[in-house]
Amino acid sequence: MLRQICRRGRLMAFMCDSSSTAASTAVSSIANAIQTLIQNVLPPKSMDDSNSILPLEVYDEIRSILNVELPSMQFRHFKDFPHPDSAHVLPRQATSIQHIKIKGRDYSTFKQHQGNSSIGYYSSASGEIEISAGFIDTIWSQTLDGVAQTFLVVFRHQFLSSEDNQRSPYQGRNGFQVEIAYTNSSSVHQVVIRPNQVIGHMAYYERPPGTFGIRRGITILINSLHRNRE
Repeated sequence: MLRQICRRGRLMAFMCDSSSTAASTAVSSIANAIQTLIQNVLPPKSMDDSNSILPLEVYDEIRSILNVELPSMQFRHFKDFPHPDSAHVLPRQATSIQHIKIKGRDYSTFKQHQGNSSIGYYSSASGEIEISAGFIDTIWSQTLDGVAQTFLVVFRHQFLSSEDNQRSPYQGRNGFQVEIAYTNSSSVHQVVIRPNQVIGHMAYYERPPGTFGIRRGITILINSLHRNRE
């Protein structure tokens, strides 16, 4: 559908360049209407719907990931109108998934199952040593050029500051494989990752302010459920 809209847009641009003033005004009005249609095409549905529209911030992150992974393809933003005939335009429509299997294990969105949404993951797809943690908020799937692409939107935990980390009894005791994060801080730290970045589930429990002398509420994260298996 977007390709057809783009073709109409190019035709209208050609007509604007070669027609009279009155006709140009009429065509311009139609072009503006089409541009409005593009920006509002397929209005957002409930997250419970299987087919939904990607939030713009998620769409932009997915597009950035794909353009790094597939430099020869280079997906264009759907708003970069008009598009060349040979352009790869990343659609904004995607399929919302509530459950997924990764390395034979079940994972879910936070709304479906909080425990199954708690994960540890590598902060980049190349398998960097740095490990982050968070809750899976949404899971999206798109089929691009016949290949299924899956993305996880994760609300990342904010680990303790260096000052508070000194109060942690797990500091320097790496054998416990425990990390501590601030509770209710993940909603402002959203990232998009690939399934192959997921290390495994993280067990967790929340503790009130004052625990270990830390003023804010904290969440204890146990990063041993995967038993160091890849």
